[in-house]
Amino acid sequence: MEEEKEPLFQIVRRKGKAYVRAMPYTVEKPTEAQKDVRDLVATAVKLASQLTAEEVAELIGGEVAGSNLVYYEGQLLPTQAALTKWMVSGMKSPKTKGKIPKWMSIALDLLEKIKTKEVEKV
Repeated sequence: MEEEKEPLFQIVRRKGKAYVRAMPYTVEKPTEAQKDVRDLVATAVKLASQLTAEEVAELIGGEVAGSNLVYYEGQLLPTQAALTKWMVSGMKSPKTKGKIPKWMSIALDLLEKIKTKEVEKV
């Protein structure tokens, strides 16, 4: 006999008002495109943990603001968040509908090479 799961809820805030709603079904069953984005975020966090704040700032065009802080696009962010924001901004999975920009396909190819360790460590 299969155990029933309790329904999951989330608090959402839009236009200054908060309300409760059921969690989207994609929380437990993400689409292929959502899996791609989640993989990219995980890769960015892992990569950032191996780099210094100076290396992250140089890579993304930000400024070092502390041992683990980078000033990027007007925001003071931890190095992992800054690198993740830089990598995910404008990200579009090949599995989504619509045209993928050339730079994004290059980034996805590079990500695939990093995952398969075809690229030497910096």
